[in-house]
Amino acid sequence: MIMDSQLRLPLDSKMARSAAGDVVVVATSASSSERRKLLEDRGIRVLIFDGPGGRAHLGSLIHWLGRERYLSLMIEAGSKVNWTALETGVVDRIFFYYGPKILGGLEALPLAGGLGRRRRADAIRIRGVTIHQIPPDEFAVEGYVDVHRDY
Repeated sequence: MIMDSQLRLPLDSKMARSAAGDVVVVATSASSSERRKLLEDRGIRVLIFDGPGGRAHLGSLIHWLGRERYLSLMIEAGSKVNWTALETGVVDRIFFYYGPKILGGLEALPLAGGLGRRRRADAIRIRGVTIHQIPPDEFAVEGYVDVHRDY
């Protein structure tokens, strides 16, 4: 499942070349109908879910997954999709992987882009945090998004 508002998935990518009805791309109506046809001809299902800011609507995708009887979804995304998923409340569990490298810098992308929260009191809270050691020197943080939000 790929969130790709403008259908930029390369037609010669391994995913597109090996698709056999098992790849779904979520786009917007602003995407090219010709591009949509090319992807569908390769066995890729294209769903159109328009959302705010010209981006694909994550909430509509979640509802579609429920109708299709999917029980869970793992999101591996960039900062904009991460923030949208957290802000709209579709995330109930987080699992952040950390490697022993720091890129940093003022131009570095945050974990969750978008507007964010300004005050600590308004932060999205995580409970039941577990740290998983991944030898030799990596780790992951797992926790559950607090569903009793008062913000």
